[in-house]
Order: sequence, then structure tokens, then C-alpha cells
Amino acid sequence: MSLIIYNNAVYLPPYNLGVIIKNIDNNTVDNNTVDNNTVDKNTVDNNTVDNNTVWVKGDLHAYDLTKKKTYKVLIHRINNKSVLLKPIKPYYCYVFEHMFDFGYKCDEFSKNRIINIYTD
Repeated sequence: MSLIIYNNAVYLPPYNLGVIIKNIDNNTVDNNTVDNNTVDKNTVDNNTVDNNTVWVKGDLHAYDLTKKKTYKVLIHRINNKSVLLKPIKPYYCYVFEHMFDFGYKCDEFSKNRIINIYTD
């Protein structure tokens, strides 16, 4: 199984094999103009997200060892290999906390956190 992206659902493969999960952090992303020929079209930065970005409520399907879990998230599909996700509510689960980098018991939870999940 590989990364599967729909407008209202994202399916991660077991153990997140073959996918890259990147936190889109406004404080650490370089805002300089980048030559589009050198940018990987599956990755994004905070310049990709603006007030016109359309978010759709949907489900993130991920595995916790062998158990499949579903999390309610906001989804912005970039293409069939890249997607942006925002959390709707905290889930006190290691998989969710680790994916969004919220820390133990979602201590650093923020509805504004955005992650980019993509594959080559």
C-alpha cells in the first residue's frame, strides 16, 4: 500500500513507509523567492498557504502498528503525491501527536499547525 490522497481522505501506508511528513512552520521556513525549476513540485512551504487556500473536512487514515486509526482533519490536496493537513481537534495518541509534532498529550496542540505529507 502506498500514500493515497483524495479530496476528503488521506490513507497512509503502514509505518508511513515511503512518505515524508514535514511541518510547515512559519517561523523556520525561508521566505526568499525560489527558482521554480529547482523546487520539488511535491513539497511546499508557508508561501503555498494563504487566505485563499481551500480546506476540506476529511479523514486521515493511519496505522498504529497493525491497528488502523482515523483522525478528523482539514485537507488541502496539492496533487496525487502531496497534501496539506491541519488538525481539527487533539487526539491523545502517539501516532497523531508525533505526526503533527504536538508532544506528549498534545501539549503543543494548535489548530493552525500545518503538515505536508508527500511521496516521490
